[in-house]
Amino acid sequence: MKLIFAGTRGEIEEENQKHRFHSSLIVEENDTSILIDIGVKHSENLYKDINKFDAILITHAHPDHYLWTIKKDDFINIPIYSTEKTLNYSQFKPKNFVVFLPQKKFYIKNFEITAFNVIHSLRCPAVCFKIKTKEKQIVYAPDILDTEEKKEIVDMIEHREMKNILLPGFVNNPVEYLQAADVYLSTSLSEGLPYTLLESLMCALPIVASYVRGNNEVVENNVNGFLFDLRNTSHASQKIIEIKSDYDNYKKLSDNARKIFLDKFTEQKMIFKLKEVYEKYLL
Repeated sequence: MKLIFAGTRGEIEEENQKHRFHSSLIVEENDTSILIDIGVKHSENLYKDINKFDAILITHAHPDHYLWTIKKDDFINIPIYSTEKTLNYSQFKPKNFVVFLPQKKFYIKNFEITAFNVIHSLRCPAVCFKIKTKEKQIVYAPDILDTEEKKEIVDMIEHREMKNILLPGFVNNPVEYLQAADVYLSTSLSEGLPYTLLESLMCALPIVASYVRGNNEVVENNVNGFLFDLRNTSHASQKIIEIKSDYDNYKKLSDNARKIFLDKFTEQKMIFKLKEVYEKYLL
């Protein structure tokens, strides 16, 4: 699967030479190509060849993602997939629109696509897209505040009286939560260098984390925690149970977590390493 960002700018962001066009993503695999979002400010080359795509998916109706909100267009002939809410929000409609329902699969040639409701703004409904092929999948979302499914999760927890599950939301004191925990779990699909894992090491927490880049730079199997394959999430729960049921192993993982933090990831150590890289390549 090939991803090409044809635009990255929001309406209120400052424009520069590399950040001119409204957010837009091209997704290609074999003979299938789709475009996600087409705002008012787009490249001339993208617009000239736009009918070569198999379809356009629309996340929401703000004009930096959906030009029909404020502009009529008769040039684009390919199918435009949107929710009914997006279609009704805008001033104009595409010539060839297709309405989809969130959480219902639909197909565009090689792509299996599912949309999920997300909260982008109070007045403009939005969705994100999960796009799957036989071997790969991605999730693409506009800038969002939250997911609408969160309320369903909260309601389920309250209905089942699952008092051992807390959803505190954003907090200013995350270290206090880490210090009260026994294990840190990360299920990220991708990472850079995750600060949450570094904070967990600082608090001497054993870590169970998905085996992705970034996580595997922090977690060493059976040293300060465990890495698990995202295709086998039951492995994660097994490792958490193992850690909790063997105090000696828990103590070893905990002590190693703190030691690795002090040896590699303190502010001073990371500044020193960064300085070494700059000196090596720039001096």
